[in-house]
Amino acid sequence: MNSRFFLISIFIFIASGYSFAQTGDAAQKKLSLHKQLQQQASEEIKTLHEGALLVRLTTRKKSIEALRKMGNENAANTIEKEQARKNKSIINAFLINFNFCSVYFFYSDYSDLVKERQFNKVTFLNKNLEKDSVKIFNGTKFLTAEFNEVLADTAKNYGGNNNGITALIIMSDQFIQLRRPFPFFVRTFEFLSLRRKDYKTVRILNRELHEFYNKQNN
Repeated sequence: MNSRFFLISIFIFIASGYSFAQTGDAAQKKLSLHKQLQQQASEEIKTLHEGALLVRLTTRKKSIEALRKMGNENAANTIEKEQARKNKSIINAFLINFNFCSVYFFYSDYSDLVKERQFNKVTFLNKNLEKDSVKIFNGTKFLTAEFNEVLADTAKNYGGNNNGITALIIMSDQFIQLRRPFPFFVRTFEFLSLRRKDYKTVRILNRELHEFYNKQNN
């Protein structure tokens, strides 16, 4: 009986030690990931502050062209005008409420050229959605942004399930969504799902970027 009790005690002790070791390894990995994300966010905010934010605008060109092929010119014109109105609203929101870094605007058609850094082939836009012949980007440090749906943030240690919400999102130079603790998005809706005005969304993003940058440098 004593022998059996002794063997059971040994087994429990070994199992407990193994479980503790696994827990310790998991905690160490989580701490390592936390430090890695902190370091990455610190580098990204510095890149943005010293460089520029390139904002991608939607054209809905395929939908408009499809409607015109079907002979539905009125619907095509309506969508085209509404999208132009939205894009102008976004540009004006940044021009008035954003001062964290330089900002440039381009249509989604030029996404591949932006990825490849062939900026001499990219048409950057002014507030009237015309080619901006004065403001030409030829820098090396930049991040990108757009209004879109937030993807799942795999940095679970920063909490929150924001997958699928519509927001103003900051991405890498390859259009990959950033991760916490970088303040990479601002929701486009407020209380009771009422849509937040573009200028408010941009203003909040600007404030959060300044706050995060100051925190990293103090």
